[in-house]
Amino acid sequence: MIITDMVDRLILDTYGGFINTCPDQKLCAEIIPYLAPIQMGEKEAGEILMVTREESDMYFAAEDEAVTMAECQMM
Repeated sequence: MIITDMVDRLILDTYGGFINTCPDQKLCAEIIPYLAPIQMGEKEAGEILMVTREESDMYFAAEDEAVTMAECQMM
């Protein structure tokens, strides 16, 4: 799995169910306490949360519109 931000910068990637690369070591330290029990079979992973491309596009279009409106009010 590869997780990136909106401009495709690496947040983390995995290999064989383990974190392979996580440039932000503070984030990595926050994730490990949740991830380790799942990897050890002590806890279920749970449901994967995701949105469709259409939902994502609608959200970001509304955000872009709000930013544009705010910028127009500053003029």
